[in-house]
Amino acid sequence: MALLNEYAEVVEVSPGRFQHTQNLKQVAYLENGTLQFINPDWENSGIIERPHQVVKAPVMVTVGEDGMRRIHPTRELDRYLEIGAPFVKTGGVWGKVNLGTPTRSGSRLQWTRPQANMYVDFGGHFVKLAILLKGGYVPEDSQIAFPVGLTGFTRSGGNLLRDGVVIARLDAPKMIDFSNPRDTRDIDGQFVNVNGQPHWLMTLPSLAGMVQPVIDPTISLQPSAAAGIDAYVASDTATTNFGTNASIFSGEYNAGAQVTRTFIKFDLSTLPSDANLILTTLTLFHLATDYSDNARTLRVYRVKRAWVEAQVTWNIYSTGNNWSTAGGFHTDDTEQTDIGSRAMLANEPSNATNVVTLTPTTKANLDLGNGWLLKMDTETNDMYEWGSSDHGTAARRPKLDITYALPIVPKFMFYQRLRRQ
Repeated sequence: MALLNEYAEVVEVSPGRFQHTQNLKQVAYLENGTLQFINPDWENSGIIERPHQVVKAPVMVTVGEDGMRRIHPTRELDRYLEIGAPFVKTGGVWGKVNLGTPTRSGSRLQWTRPQANMYVDFGGHFVKLAILLKGGYVPEDSQIAFPVGLTGFTRSGGNLLRDGVVIARLDAPKMIDFSNPRDTRDIDGQFVNVNGQPHWLMTLPSLAGMVQPVIDPTISLQPSAAAGIDAYVASDTATTNFGTNASIFSGEYNAGAQVTRTFIKFDLSTLPSDANLILTTLTLFHLATDYSDNARTLRVYRVKRAWVEAQVTWNIYSTGNNWSTAGGFHTDDTEQTDIGSRAMLANEPSNATNVVTLTPTTKANLDLGNGWLLKMDTETNDMYEWGSSDHGTAARRPKLDITYALPIVPKFMFYQRLRRQ
């Protein structure tokens, strides 16, 4: 599962034949003849005891009693699948897990417990439940049960039906061995009664023979001015520091001879040193003004010098320390092979994101400890402006997203996903 894009789906349509669906980006959905913009982020419901809901997406999620999440595949408030907090056994007796209050970040809810973390991720047309077992913890009898209620729907196996028509299904959960991605194992799921109430019971498979059962968490870093580290440097003001500017630039000004480059660094202390990086993206928010007349390539290079945000200029990387070559692109200052690039248009859309995919697969190869240099490969009439970590609007600041897997045998993740047909 960690090797698939968040919006990719693989379904076995017959023995040995698979159907792969790749949804590159969610944009909108049709409701009552009107195209509606998709926003998969959780928002506040206004209910203090259970605030989190998603309503601006094809599959809508609201909150019910006792903190249960109501999933509305048809966007009808009176028809829903309701899923509550998990139950596990203690001495053979089922008991509800006290999850506490979740934290909310974009399209994810997360509950953190000593034995396990639970996530509910929203993808617009699907809801994904994920559980990370920590520190070797395995529930008694390798079983976890979730209370499930149906209102306005009927069920046939894993399919949900509205008036006899299939409208959604529960995908069978999977496990995968990172060392051998072909080794995927089903997690048995069935509906049973627990304490007189219908539950979805999941029984974990054997881990025998699995070398690296995969977990696939994602970290997202979009620091503010206090924590963000970025600064651009300019050739025409070679001794001026721009570490607190609301913008960062790269390229040459199309109305002059000014060349700009940006140095940027993220705090990667929360990224485990042994993480296998599945997907790393740097997102920059392109601001309104266009200073480029040419289509160019933006490149990201690892920096060798310990530059200081409040001191770096075109001439120096810190007070009293000159770059080997002004601008910081000498072989002693910065690597000469990029770790990621993006083709830029001559007229990039204003107020839009530019995403650069970075290629390293380990933390050690991602950053030498000094962050990166953002540089246009030609530097002639090709300057672009993005929001810096000092920008007043949080969504316009640089963002780093890393999806990774940990090769730790005692820990693994499985997931259950509800998809709209």
